[in-house]
Amino acid sequence: MTSPALTSLAVPTPILRRGFSLYVLEFMIADETWHYVGRTGDNGHLNASDPFSRLAMHVRTGPGQGKVQNFNKLPHRKSLDPLLVWEAQSYNFHSYGPIFEEETEDDGQRRDRHLAKRLKIAPLENHLNRRMRSAGYSVLNKAGRDHDYDKDVWKGIYEAFSVKFKKLKDLEP
Repeated sequence: MTSPALTSLAVPTPILRRGFSLYVLEFMIADETWHYVGRTGDNGHLNASDPFSRLAMHVRTGPGQGKVQNFNKLPHRKSLDPLLVWEAQSYNFHSYGPIFEEETEDDGQRRDRHLAKRLKIAPLENHLNRRMRSAGYSVLNKAGRDHDYDKDVWKGIYEAFSVKFKKLKDLEP
């Protein structure tokens, strides 16, 4: 049993805004830094949660949870299997958004508007994943199929994430 410890967490309020955002979960295990590239506004429902809730889903523990392969589809790799949440020295969570606002008006067109935004955010997530890999970062999850992405929206994403992930600057936006 571990000793009790006082911990603190400062939560910037933009991370609590619902909508379509991109994020990178970064953590270190056994002196190796790993990344997971994700988004809010996934395929399971017509909501776009806030990034903080997505972080909580990835690292929650409890009965049947606590291993990376059980965290909301955060995949495991043989070299990290089984990876337990508390084995990481720390987690760094970087989110950008909301890039698109969540659709909340239920006027009969909500589903179509949500799907249209999801079809815009998914290629941006895939592109960020590919760029992180190309820059030499260890990314746990695989990018989806390569689709056209909005290059104007990408510029803001690239500028934001390249502040933290400096090797992205070595690549063309």
